[in-house]
Amino acid sequence: MPFNKREYDKKYLKDNYKTFRVELKKEEWEKADKLLKKNNITKVELVRIALNLLEEGKIKKEEQDN
Repeated sequence: MPFNKREYDKKYLKDNYKTFRVELKKEEWEKADKLLKKNNITKVELVRIALNLLEEGKIKKEEQDN
């Protein structure tokens, strides 16, 4: 059986990665998109930066008054 790179890549992604999906309001998405482009940060980098900051205790969810 010959090596099939497409199948190998598909299996590799399935075995080693998970999708992080989020729904945002249109305005929030546009704001995020502009800020990411302005700061030359990809969506993946944003998540990794946020995870590192959470892990270091530098950010937390803001308490909101109801």
